Amino acid sequence: MDANPAGLDTKIMRNCGKIHLKRTKIDRLMNRLVVLIFMSLVLISVALTLGFWDKVKEFKAKHHYVSEKLTYSVPTESFFTFWGFLILLSVMVPMAMFIITEFIYLGNSIFINWDRQMYYQPQNMPARARNTSLSDQLGQVAYIFSDKTGTLTRNIMTFKKCCINGVVYGGTFPDLSFPHGAAQHA
Repeated sequence: MDANPAGLDTKIMRNCGKIHLKRTKIDRLMNRLVVLIFMSLVLISVALTLGFWDKVKEFKAKHHYVSEKLTYSVPTESFFTFWGFLILLSVMVPMAMFIITEFIYLGNSIFINWDRQMYYQPQNMPARARNTSLSDQLGQVAYIFSDKTGTLTRNIMTFKKCCINGVVYGGTFPDLSFPHGAAQHA
């Protein structure tokens, strides 16, 4: 028996692990794309820096009025040239992409707030989107778990409709079939 109650099994120690940031699939995809674009930007800047030094030597050899003496050492001059190209080409990184998706999320959350079919009559409560990326997060639901005791559902479970492997089941809706791979999960 452990005499020390303040060990690794305490609540505070169990909850101080890694922080899991919740991100949507679109956010993760955009982050990967931005990293890929930035890496290509660095490679292009390195290539341009190397090409620049090759052309500068040729240019200085042809034009006598340009000083062949460098004000900085070759590594320092290369460093400044690289950062100059990196800054010049930084417009390749599409920061507007994040802003546009946030506006799209905002528009979707406004439509959720306006949706009359999402009104909950027993509590006289309309739907409220408290998060702009709510619609994207709802589209990623893969499984729904419920209990039999009524703790979560107040013992009122109504099956409306679901889609399994592209086949829609239930409800008064027409039977819509989705192509395999584009199945929606309810």
